[in-house]
Amino acid sequence: MINSFKDSKSTLSLAGLATLSIAAVTSIKLLFENSPLGPTAAGLASLAAVGLLIFTESLFNITNKRWVWLAVTLTVTGYIVFEWPGPANHTYVFVYISLAFALASGSDSSEQEMILENNARNIFLVVMLFAVLQKAITPGYLDGTINAFWMSVGGYGQLLDSVSDRWHSAVVHNDIMMDKYYNETTMRVDAISLVKPIDNLRFWGVLLAFFVLSVELVVALIFVFSKSNLLKHTAVILFVISVFVFRQETGFLSLLCVIGLCGTQPKDVMFRGGYISLVAFFLAMMIIDVGYI
Repeated sequence: MINSFKDSKSTLSLAGLATLSIAAVTSIKLLFENSPLGPTAAGLASLAAVGLLIFTESLFNITNKRWVWLAVTLTVTGYIVFEWPGPANHTYVFVYISLAFALASGSDSSEQEMILENNARNIFLVVMLFAVLQKAITPGYLDGTINAFWMSVGGYGQLLDSVSDRWHSAVVHNDIMMDKYYNETTMRVDAISLVKPIDNLRFWGVLLAFFVLSVELVVALIFVFSKSNLLKHTAVILFVISVFVFRQETGFLSLLCVIGLCGTQPKDVMFRGGYISLVAFFLAMMIIDVGYI
């Protein structure tokens, strides 16, 4: 495994295999969503799919085949078109990553590394800037309403509801209210009228909003412009872990790890191992239905 990390040709193989595994597990979970076979069957099918991908890669080096990535691109694009506007934002990231892999496929090792690293910087910058812009223009975000809502119903509040008995009782009450009244098609900014307010929560919601936007922007700039591999990959890995603690966006975070992996060099054994370990962890969370795919 260490030799594989050090192999200059392995970046596309590692990142590509991670991406195909994420796509396979996500697809299976969606297919089994309303299946009478239940989550156990979906989990077993996901494990089998990942195992089959690893076996196929070892025999045929499918991650270095341009047609594979063009097929993935067309499939995901078709899903976006037919399910519009349902697909999550990170579904589009699949398309960007697949196109980058298609460009790199078939190239010699040095050119492949350069293509992947350049595209990793560009994709990461676009993804993070879009995340900042989307939050900034979303009604109720900058004024703290959305964060106050999630903190008051147990989202971020799950980490904070032990602060006081009053806070805990409010979170429990609001969680029950959301289970009873909240419709997923209802804007969060409207749903906050259903919850019991907690003292000064709107103020903390505003601080959290600007803190999140600042962190996302800083991490993006570090990853794109920093000359230090230690600094940029440490920033991304810490960002991914911290986001998971507050909100289990397993699908999005696993793809951020793939982008980070594409930005590594063969000598970055520790960071490659870190990204792959995180992808494996997020895949496990998806399989056992923890988080959001």
